[in-house]
Amino acid sequence: MSERSPQILLCGPFPGPGMVGGYARVNEFVATSFLAERLGIARLPVTLPHEGSLAARLLEDLRRVREAVRRPGVRVLHVTAQYHAGTYREWLQFRIARRAGLRFLLDVRGGCFAEAYEDPRRPLQRRLWREVLRDADAITVEGRADAAWLERRFGLHATWFPNFVRAADRDRMAPAPLSRPAPGEPLRLVYSGQLRPEKGLLELVRACSWLETAGIPVSLDL
Repeated sequence: MSERSPQILLCGPFPGPGMVGGYARVNEFVATSFLAERLGIARLPVTLPHEGSLAARLLEDLRRVREAVRRPGVRVLHVTAQYHAGTYREWLQFRIARRAGLRFLLDVRGGCFAEAYEDPRRPLQRRLWREVLRDADAITVEGRADAAWLERRFGLHATWFPNFVRAADRDRMAPAPLSRPAPGEPLRLVYSGQLRPEKGLLELVRACSWLETAGIPVSLDL
C-alpha cells in the first residue's frame, strides 16, 4: 500500500530542523516500516518549532489535516499526542476526523500525561481532553501509571506499550541482575537519551554525588 492510497494518517512530529526527539524518531520508524507499507500508513507531519508563531502553525496544521482526510480510502487518523501546548490542535484534529467519518487513534507518549491533565491551571485543556479521551476509538499509552489512571478516572481501557520502568517495579522488571564492580573499580553508569531535566538527569547526578560522598566511586557517561 503506497502513500498515494493510505488508509491510516500518522499525524505528529517527524525529524526535521528543531525536531530531533523520540516522538519524531518513532514516527519516522513506523512510517518507513514494512507495517506502513502493508497497512497503508501515510505521514501527516505537524509543523516544526521554527516554522512560525503558535497561531500560524495551528492554522497550517489544521489545513493539512482537512486536506489529508479528503484523500480517498483514508479510514483512520492516528494522532501522536504532545498535549500541553498541543492540546488545542489535537482536539481540533479529533473534531475534523469525526466530521470526516474517520476512526480516531490517540497515541499518548511519555509518562506525564495524567499529571498534565490534572493540572488545575489548565481547566480548558482538561475539558477538551475529556472529550477526546471519552470518544477516541482507541488509546495507547507508554506508562502503566497512565493506563491505570485512565481506567480509574474514566473507566477507559488503554493499550500499554512499556517505554520506562518505575523504580518501585525494578525488582520485577529488571532485565538482568546488576553486578558489583571489582575492588578499586568505579561503579559505571551510562545514560543514553535527551539531556532534559524531565528525563531524571538531575536525580541521577545527585545520586552519583551521594555515592561519592559515601565512598563509592562512580563513573557516569552521558
